[in-house]
Amino acid sequence: MSAPPFEETLLGASPIDVYRHTMSVPSLRRYLEIQAHHLLCERDWAAIRVIGAYDRACTASANEKNDKLFNWQRPTAQVQGDCLVIKCFPGPDYVRHYALIIATYLSLAGRYHGQDPLVNDPGVPGVAPTGAPSSAMNSASVPVNDTRV
Repeated sequence: MSAPPFEETLLGASPIDVYRHTMSVPSLRRYLEIQAHHLLCERDWAAIRVIGAYDRACTASANEKNDKLFNWQRPTAQVQGDCLVIKCFPGPDYVRHYALIIATYLSLAGRYHGQDPLVNDPGVPGVAPTGAPSSAMNSASVPVNDTRV
């Protein structure tokens, strides 16, 4: 059985109810500001796509904390016309989580206008954003000095 084409596996990520979150609203707001890519603040994007792709050649987030030993890299971004493509480390849970971060960040900033960030369906195993099997992403493509176990 083959997976459906990538375009058929997109889901939207709507903002969460910040008053039902375990973090207080001020703490959640600060967390989202730290996590959100700085290009999200530059303008209102017609579309935002969040994909699982380790691509350090794109625009790195100004919010990276390179004084940490691990988990310092934030997703990168690529502008495609009026669409902002956010490239997270591959993994359906991480991609979905980052899409929720974006939607909730935009909502708290008063800039959410129904533009749910689109993500690939985490329920479809083996589908990478390019349509290639997720097994095509191997540890050899991650720089050794950035690999933490």
